[in-house]
Amino acid sequence: MTARQTLFVLDTDIINAFAKDSASQPAQLRTRIRQIPSCTLALHAGAIIEAERGSAKVHGTNSKKAERLKIRLEQLLASDIRFLPLTAHASRDYAEMTTVPALSHFWVTPLGTRRPHPCQDLSIAATAIAHATTVVTRNTADFASIDQYFSLPGLLNPIDDAPTLALPAAPPISRPISVWMH
Repeated sequence: MTARQTLFVLDTDIINAFAKDSASQPAQLRTRIRQIPSCTLALHAGAIIEAERGSAKVHGTNSKKAERLKIRLEQLLASDIRFLPLTAHASRDYAEMTTVPALSHFWVTPLGTRRPHPCQDLSIAATAIAHATTVVTRNTADFASIDQYFSLPGLLNPIDDAPTLALPAAPPISRPISVWMH
């Protein structure tokens, strides 16, 4: 019997960080993400939705930034990265999360908000729980608040925290994720 492999689901802010030019990226980002075997990295629809929406929003004011984000996202989607579906279990957890008043700011736009935006953090968290996946994000405060009510399997900030798990070597893949990381 083989041990279950730990998976790491990327939040939108990690995708966005890789879309920046190399000089603007946090120095330790690539190093820390490369410590995680690429075969254990995963995406969720919520991160893709937020990245696509972000690219569309900045296109009018910063077309170069929008284009970099689109290119990186396309490279990532063309790689062998896993895609974690919003399963029935995750959907039920997500629905339950929306009933917690302390988490309402994740799914209801507060009155007076200048720029309302759909937030996918609850959906990503519910999927992470359903798939027993560690969330990789710089936005640990929001996910920690979700964790107070719904226990997340793991939370990793690749900029400020070193991975604490003993990570297995990555097997070869046909369309490497590392292409996206350059």
